[in-house]
Amino acid sequence: MAAACSLLLALAPSVPAVTRTWHTGPCTTRDTGATTVVVDFGRLGAASATADPIVVTRCSLAPTSGSTRRTGIDALQDAGFRVVGVARFDGSSKVSFVCRINGRPALDEQLAGVDGAPGYTERCRDTPPASAYWSYWHAPRIAAAWQYGTLGANARYVQAGGVEGWSFSLGAPAGSPREPSRASLVVDPSQQVPPVEAPAPTPATTPAPPATPAPSTASPAPSPLSAPGIASPALAPAPAPAATTPASQPSLPATPPDAASARSAAWIAGELEEDGTMSGSGGSTDWGLTMDAVLALRAADAEPGATVRAARALVDGADRATDTDAALAAKLLVTVAASGLDPTDVAGTDLRARVTDDADSDAAIGTFGRSFAVIGLARTGGAPAELVTSLVAQQCPNGGFATSDEPCRSAAQADPDATSMAVQALAAARATAGIATLDAPIARAARHLRAIQLGSGALRGGTGASAPNANSTGLAAQAFTSAARTASVAQRSLLERSAASARRWVTAQATTDGAIAYDDAARGTTPPEDQPAARDQWRRATTQAMFALAPVPLDEVGKGLAVVSTTADVPDRTTTSAAADSTALGTAAWLVIAAIVAGMLVAGIALVAVRRRAASVGSDA
Repeated sequence: MAAACSLLLALAPSVPAVTRTWHTGPCTTRDTGATTVVVDFGRLGAASATADPIVVTRCSLAPTSGSTRRTGIDALQDAGFRVVGVARFDGSSKVSFVCRINGRPALDEQLAGVDGAPGYTERCRDTPPASAYWSYWHAPRIAAAWQYGTLGANARYVQAGGVEGWSFSLGAPAGSPREPSRASLVVDPSQQVPPVEAPAPTPATTPAPPATPAPSTASPAPSPLSAPGIASPALAPAPAPAATTPASQPSLPATPPDAASARSAAWIAGELEEDGTMSGSGGSTDWGLTMDAVLALRAADAEPGATVRAARALVDGADRATDTDAALAAKLLVTVAASGLDPTDVAGTDLRARVTDDADSDAAIGTFGRSFAVIGLARTGGAPAELVTSLVAQQCPNGGFATSDEPCRSAAQADPDATSMAVQALAAARATAGIATLDAPIARAARHLRAIQLGSGALRGGTGASAPNANSTGLAAQAFTSAARTASVAQRSLLERSAASARRWVTAQATTDGAIAYDDAARGTTPPEDQPAARDQWRRATTQAMFALAPVPLDEVGKGLAVVSTTADVPDRTTTSAAADSTALGTAAWLVIAAIVAGMLVAGIALVAVRRRAASVGSDA
C-alpha cells in the first residue's frame, strides 16, 4: 500500500503556487508595469448588500512570465473580473465583445431604458443594444481624461501605468456612452505609476539623397511634394515638422487576433486549392485573389499552414502572375514584403527592380497599381519621389481619388476604393521617409472617406457597385487606421471611431463559419457550393473585409510576425489538431493510470480492514 501511495504521488502533477494577479484600489509606484482597471456598474447598481459596489477599482498586475503585452480584455480578466462575451462573436475561451462583467447584467435582470424593448433582458447571444452595453475607455495615466475605446478592448494593448475603464451605459443617448466614475482614482501624486510609452521601432534606413542639382532657370509649378527633403530617386526625410505633428510614426502593434477574424481566416484557408492558389469565378487560378488571401491571413496572424501554401504558390507562379500586368506585379511586391520574403529574389526575379522600372516607364497602372507600387517600394527601401508626386496629383477637388491615371478634375470622379488605397500609399511614404508635406493630402482624403461613410459604418462602392459592401468597407477601415497615425489627437479619435464603426458593420455580415456577405442582400445567406460566380463574390468580400476585422494598413501587414517560409513545412491546422489530440490522449492515459493506482489503494485499505477484522474475530474466540 505504501508503494501504491508513493506511485500515486509520483504520478500526480505538481500544483503550482497561486500567483496574485490583482489587488484592490488603483496601482501605485510599487506596482511596476501594472494597469489600473475601473468597472462602473452605473445604473445597474449593486446586486445585494454583499455584492460588488457600484464602482470597483483594482490594480491589474503585470504578468510575471511570458509576454508582458496585454490587451484590454487581458487586463480586465487579470484584475479578477469574470467576463462573458457575446456568443455570436466569441468562443468559450476567448472574449472579444464584452457582454457581462461579474455576472451583470444578469440573465433575468430587466433593463429599463432600452429603446423599443420594455422589460429587456440581456441573453448575450448577439450585440447588446446601444442603450445598454459595457462601454470601454482608457487613459494614459490616473490623472488624465478618459478616451473612448473605439477599436475595442481586444484590439488594443494596455499601457503600463495607464487606466482601463468599463462603464455600463444604460439609457444613455445614442453616441454618448457614460464615462466611468473617477471617484476612486485618488492616489498621492508621488505614488502614481508613471506611464510607460511603447518603445519606438528602429527607424527604416533611408537612402541618402543625391547631390542637389543646379537650380533650373525655369519656374516649375508648385507640387505637393516640392518641399525641402524631397529627393530623387528615393524619398529623403524632410526636416522635423512642428511640435504639433509627429516627426516619425512608430509601427502599429500587431492587432491581437479575435474570434471574428480567426473564423474568417479559417474560412479563407478552406477556400484555397490544394496547390495553395484561390480560384476565380471561372474556376481558373486568380493570382490577385490569391494575393488578397495571403494579405488577409497575415493581417489576422492566423492559419500559418495555409499562408505558407498560398505564398509558395505565388512565388512559384510569379512569372505567370505578373508577366504582362504591372499593377499585379506591384501588388505581388506588397504581398512578398508582408510575408517577409526577399523582394530581390522572387523565384530568381528582382521584383523590386521590376516594379521600379514599371513606375519609371509611365505604365498605365491606375490608382490601384500606383498605390501598390508606392506601398511595396516604400516597404522595401524607398519609393521614387516622382511616383509619389504623380499619385498626389491625381487627388480630386473633394479629397478623393479617381481610378484612372488621368488627373481628377471633378468630385464626381472620386472612387471610394481608389481613395482608400491612395491614403495607405501616401501614409506608407510618409511613414518611411517622414515627409510632413504628405499630411495634408492624407487628411483631405480621409475626411472624404468619413464624409461618405454611412451611419451603419459601411461604405458604398464606386462605379457599378453603388450598394454598401464589405470590400469597400474593409479597405476604408484600413485607410482610417492608416491615416490616424499622423492625424491630430482630435482627428485620430474620429478616424478610430470610423474604423470601429466599419468593423461592427462587417462583423454583422459574417456567417457562423466566418464567410462575410458582400452586401445586405447576401446577408443571412451562405456561400453557395454549386455557383462558382456567386462563391467568388464571397471570397473577394471576405479577403478584403478582413481588414476591418484586423485593421492593419498594407504597409504594416506582417511586421513583427515570423517570416513565411516557402521551403520548410509549417504545421497546418490539421497538424495542430493532431498535437492537441496527442496531448488529450496523454492526459487520458494519466487519468487511467491514476484510476488504477487509486483502485489499488482502495483495495489495499480494504484488505487491511479485512485482516484486522479477522484478527479481531480470532482474538474474541
